[in-house]
Amino acid sequence: MAYAEFLRRTLRPLGIYELDSGYGAEELDCEGRLLDVAYNALERLDTDRSIDSAGSRRLAALSELVFPTSCGGTDSEKRAALKAAFGMSRAMTVSELRRILPYCGRSASFREDPVRQTVIIKLSSPPENAAELAEVKRRLELIVPCHLAIEYE
Repeated sequence: MAYAEFLRRTLRPLGIYELDSGYGAEELDCEGRLLDVAYNALERLDTDRSIDSAGSRRLAALSELVFPTSCGGTDSEKRAALKAAFGMSRAMTVSELRRILPYCGRSASFREDPVRQTVIIKLSSPPENAAELAEVKRRLELIVPCHLAIEYE
């Protein structure tokens, strides 16, 4: 909304200000522009606050924080991975887990054991370095829902 026009509409009923010309009109235009800038900045912050409405840049930044070595994919895939990592997914289905699993930084496959409520994950190319393997496991544990146990093959 153009705040200069909002200020004019608000002050016009008072009938004591010159709103359309002169010093008063210029002051309202300046104040209106500043309020427009502030409103737009707050609108951007509010949009980026939510994973559902965040733009590509914000999603990329969040993905780098959570998944430092693998932040590719579409925006919807990043949203799903971030929601899973932050525990915000409504329901973690097998197909959603299969889609999100590549965000661990390594290609992996899994199978589930519903009786034991366990996900058995097989890394197709496990890291040689123990620290790297620990990081991959940490990311996997962020993605897999906490009510499921994880085993590695």
